[in-house]
Amino acid sequence: QTYKPPAERRRLISRETRAKLVASEAANQRLKDLFEPELGEWFGFPSEIDDLGRLKGEESYLAVVHADGNGMGERIAAIAEGFPTPRDNRNYIETMRAFSRGVNAAGTAALRQTVRKLTHALRYVKEKNQELIAEVIPLKLRDDRYLLPFRPLVFGGDDITFICNGQVGLALAAAYLQAFEAETANPEYKLNGGMRACAGIGIVKMHYPFARAYQLSEQLMKEAKKLGKPKNASALDWHSATSGLSGALNEIRRREYTVKAGS
Repeated sequence: QTYKPPAERRRLISRETRAKLVASEAANQRLKDLFEPELGEWFGFPSEIDDLGRLKGEESYLAVVHADGNGMGERIAAIAEGFPTPRDNRNYIETMRAFSRGVNAAGTAALRQTVRKLTHALRYVKEKNQELIAEVIPLKLRDDRYLLPFRPLVFGGDDITFICNGQVGLALAAAYLQAFEAETANPEYKLNGGMRACAGIGIVKMHYPFARAYQLSEQLMKEAKKLGKPKNASALDWHSATSGLSGALNEIRRREYTVKAGS
């Protein structure tokens, strides 16, 4: 494939950079095709973090959301226990494939539900000519479409990572967890009563190093799992960082959220 940047962005690049740009074109097209029913003629996904609704002249925040299904290891182990002998191998393989496909289909459907909720909310505001959303999260226009303050990065199965404007991070994470519960309970996917998931939401400044923000969301997801595991419940945990992060999550919280007795 070829990559042809706009004239104003032409520059010398390495082969590695070119390969990444070509891959990004394919990724953008995949997202557009997969979510076309939800995006319609109104909306598109942003390709730049600044297009997630950055307010010019003001501090803007990015939410990195990482969610993961509860008890997947136990479910897989339980499936394996049902096929204890070598002659059961074929049935075991087919059962695992069906389980994997069901989880993947349910997870994708949950993500589509989340996008649908967001686009419906934004479209309602636009159709009613209410400018509040534009004042809080300015939506950029590109190719006659409003860019959503949201973009999936990794999805498939029970594992998902997406980024969005910091102001809607908690709401979209909760919407996804609710949709995941509902979709996995759908008999169509044959997942035996549904699943739960937990999510971590790291809210950082727009241009904070992404690798650190993702690492924070992973740590938060693990903390959420500690809350959700006893009752196999969905749970989320979050941290909003107005400055840099230093140290492990428990150290950050001890330093920022506690004081000595009598202080």
